Amino acid sequence: MSRTICCGAVVLMLLTGWGWANFPSEPSLVLTSSGKPLFVATGDLNGDNFPDLAVSFEDAGGSGGTAPAKNSLRIYYQKGGGYTNPFDKEIAIAGAHRIKIGDYDDDGKNDLAVTSAKRLHLFLGREGLALDHQFYDVNQYETTLGTGKISKSGISDFLVGPVWRKWSGGDRMQDGYFSGPKRNDNGMGVLADLNFDGVNDVIFATRIIDARPVHAVRIYYGPFIVMNVQAQDALKLVELPAPAHLVQVGVGDLNGDEREDIIISCSGTNGNIGIYYQAAPMGFADRTGPSAIIEGTAGMNFTTADVNNDGLMDLIVADRKQSISKIHIFLQKKGKPFAGTKSASDKVVEVKATPAGWCIDDLNGDGFPDILSGSASGADSGVIAVFLNDRSWPEVQSPK
Repeated sequence: MSRTICCGAVVLMLLTGWGWANFPSEPSLVLTSSGKPLFVATGDLNGDNFPDLAVSFEDAGGSGGTAPAKNSLRIYYQKGGGYTNPFDKEIAIAGAHRIKIGDYDDDGKNDLAVTSAKRLHLFLGREGLALDHQFYDVNQYETTLGTGKISKSGISDFLVGPVWRKWSGGDRMQDGYFSGPKRNDNGMGVLADLNFDGVNDVIFATRIIDARPVHAVRIYYGPFIVMNVQAQDALKLVELPAPAHLVQVGVGDLNGDEREDIIISCSGTNGNIGIYYQAAPMGFADRTGPSAIIEGTAGMNFTTADVNNDGLMDLIVADRKQSISKIHIFLQKKGKPFAGTKSASDKVVEVKATPAGWCIDDLNGDGFPDILSGSASGADSGVIAVFLNDRSWPEVQSPK
């Protein structure tokens, strides 16, 4: 069964039938817009308990006589079980890039965090997302954004590259920095309590700063007493070598032992996904390479989610190597580690253009995560496509 909503220049189809396997071969619903979608985030932004879309755009010229501001943040509220054009709200932000949605002031309403060049922007739900709280830092670069608590003081912490930004409400922000052990080559960072001590640890992918790069993952174990963190200030520092330049670092339990593992994507001719499994009882051995490699994923981005709702975290990888770009889904199977090439994936979703901003979330409230992909190049540039999970996954048999 399908429901069609006509909205100006776009037709939005919300599919509720079971005419495909797992994910459809064509998008379940499509939004078109001027400009290139860069990054996408989902979350309830108007208090109705339905996930809304926040998308950062690089403008390529207006349409219909209305030219939006160059680089902007656009918000699509979910209405009637779907999303419609035109967007419901636009915020002009020069160089708008990464987006995160979360309740950063702990008031029960979701807020928006957005990066731009040298700036972090906060838009608070209790202010109706109307005020742009801007915070400048000369060391910040806009390509990454991690959120969570790093220390007990302050309200929320933001990790923008190696820059630690501690927010105490309003326009009060303190700045710190995670220095590398020998030089300042920490890049993208994420937060996770790897050792279950109640304190988030900080995991970095190194970045290239000169002709002698160190390709590695660095783990700074907390707690942290000072905000300008040197290697010796961490409770423990572990460095894990990587096979090539890192594009992304993330965490997720990929072997079902209830401990967070570390995942990386690497650049290169084919690109690889590397997985560092956390050792029992917990921890990572210093100077130890990946436990598993998935080859040929073209050095794009990944995320984790339980797509088939079996209680095990799965791995979803965007591949931009082919002329028709693909998202590969690797189902976790109990007792079987992830390994092999991308051809070993359990499901492939063709997105027909380079997937730029994309994420996984349950958009229609059926308990199964869906795929949201923004296309920044190719024939479908400017398209935001949703692939709804139809829940028809085969039962995964555990090895005997």
